[in-house]
Amino acid sequence: MKQIKIFIASLFLLNSMAQADITLYYKSNNEISSILVSNGKVRIDKSRGSNAIIFDLEQDRLLILDFKKQEYINMEKMVEQVSIIQTQMKNMLEQQIKNMPPKDQEEMRQMLLQTPDVKAPVITVKKTGLKDHVMGIECERVMVTQNQHKDEMCIAPIEKIGMLKADFKTMEKLMKRMNDLANKAKTPAKQRPLLMPQDMGGVPIKNYSGAQRELIRVEHQPIKAYLFAIPKGYTEKQLRLLN
Repeated sequence: MKQIKIFIASLFLLNSMAQADITLYYKSNNEISSILVSNGKVRIDKSRGSNAIIFDLEQDRLLILDFKKQEYINMEKMVEQVSIIQTQMKNMLEQQIKNMPPKDQEEMRQMLLQTPDVKAPVITVKKTGLKDHVMGIECERVMVTQNQHKDEMCIAPIEKIGMLKADFKTMEKLMKRMNDLANKAKTPAKQRPLLMPQDMGGVPIKNYSGAQRELIRVEHQPIKAYLFAIPKGYTEKQLRLLN
């Protein structure tokens, strides 16, 4: 009897471990994308893409892999380098403007040094009252609005797809990191992608507008650690600062 209890307890433990990792597969315009989440890490790939995104919460980094060039970009460092280059270019332009006739200086400043609209976008979520089913999973249709852009999605509770709360928190932190970087890089609001708001309360499993996308498979197999690491032989891409 004792051995049976130990065996049952072991099966329960193995099942819990299997549920700890999750891979979501989406289909959009004949292209398959995947989101891998495991122990504070996220990887996003596209079947026909040449890049992958890796987010590592423990190492506090967001990377973009370039398969063709065998390079990787550390997004935090890249944003800092872009900021330095922008400041250098602004100073160079200012010096050039000072050498122009006084009557033309103000006009050129307006043209070349005008600050774009960099306010963080306002994101709202409104329930439509409609429901849908994807892969037999019931989801709630909502309208997500970011500035003037609207996107209708169907949101499923995380327990419906077998996602742990910790993994969902990791995904939320990834989206927050991307938004923070967009703010730091002073990305104009019109150029920002639609971000998943922090309070959506679930995972989008279908998009009805824009780039239509739908969940087609969920896996709970252990994910190899190397998939979240920088591949051997890859070098970090650096921007060349102006002299």
